[in-house]
Amino acid sequence: MRKRLLLALLVLILPLLFIGFNGASKVKRFLYNHSTNILDIPVSEADLSRLLKKAPPPWMQSRIEKDLAKYHVTPITRKKLDSVYHKYCHNKIARFQIRSQKLTYQTTCKEHVRFKSVKHGLKQLCQIYPKLNVDFIVSFEDDMKNVQEPIFVFAKNKHNHNLILFPDFTCYAKETTTYAWSYSLRPKIIKASNSIPWSRKKELGFWRGGTTGMDLTDKNWESSNRCKVCTISRFHPKIIDAKFTSFTQIPASKRKNFYSHYNISPFVTPEEHLQYKYLISLDGNTCTYPGLQWRLQSNSLVFKPKSNEIQWYYEGLVPNYHYLALESDCSNLISKLNWARQHDNLAHKIARQSTQFANENLNQLAIYHYLALLLREYERVQVTHDLAVDSDIDEYTPFCRY
Repeated sequence: MRKRLLLALLVLILPLLFIGFNGASKVKRFLYNHSTNILDIPVSEADLSRLLKKAPPPWMQSRIEKDLAKYHVTPITRKKLDSVYHKYCHNKIARFQIRSQKLTYQTTCKEHVRFKSVKHGLKQLCQIYPKLNVDFIVSFEDDMKNVQEPIFVFAKNKHNHNLILFPDFTCYAKETTTYAWSYSLRPKIIKASNSIPWSRKKELGFWRGGTTGMDLTDKNWESSNRCKVCTISRFHPKIIDAKFTSFTQIPASKRKNFYSHYNISPFVTPEEHLQYKYLISLDGNTCTYPGLQWRLQSNSLVFKPKSNEIQWYYEGLVPNYHYLALESDCSNLISKLNWARQHDNLAHKIARQSTQFANENLNQLAIYHYLALLLREYERVQVTHDLAVDSDIDEYTPFCRY
């Protein structure tokens, strides 16, 4: 028995000795991402129908009205969608049609996980909400900031009144734990949250992440909030622990300053974050998804800088009620952390309120409720009598029946 245990330990330890620290972190990340315990509890037509008969939460109605306001004046036509699809066919996009509970599509990225996830979500919606007759385009890019077209996106600048917010791909993903919010990550966070009460959490600000969203030069490399927070952590280690877990999207030629100022931390799972009372959410290429979702669900206090980048559910979040708002440059992070440490009861109250919001608005049924409301209202701003049929589509980008 002892020999078997020793052999098992050697099998685990020896590879780590050969691949080194960074390799061990990558192995941990890989094993975590592929250890999905999928809880495939389908949303029922009866449950969704019951919700749709009621007045929606005010924030849902407000967000959808804002996103579609322009198109009540200038309806969306088939000709417009044809033009947009061909204009952006070099991007990761897809055009979907739902008619008579049938989903068809054309796409530039058939094998991409984001496309597969959204396709799965729309197929589910067709089964539980049979009344849709819509034709729309979804972008799977992180950044469509300069686009002024009727495209569904996972995140956008709040001043862009052309793009339409759409529940992001993690809401329907089943591929990996990190991205499978509804099916895997959310249940894991709820379980971990229930096992770590507030009184047992460490009084420390905590952040881990990569160097995404940084268009850096040798002169501006510390301008990013992610860099700023990691730098603050070096000078205030008893108040905050913030480190990069990877240097991504940065050319090797520009990494010199990073290696001299920051140490790479091993990968930390979302559940391991829940050991800390104060979790910091920082934008990367755009909003962090599902990073903010699971932090709101965590029963820890979320710290979030002011930002123009928004997602579909941000309309329902109230600063200093669901999370502590930071200045856009994180300049008041230490003072806010000190406030939380000195006002533990209030900090805990905000943490509970954010978890309640997540419980009520970020569960699977609520996501499909929003999706059904959005597409129902979108149908009203679309000229539906001229929807394309399969034979009308350009032969090089045919619609595929799913």
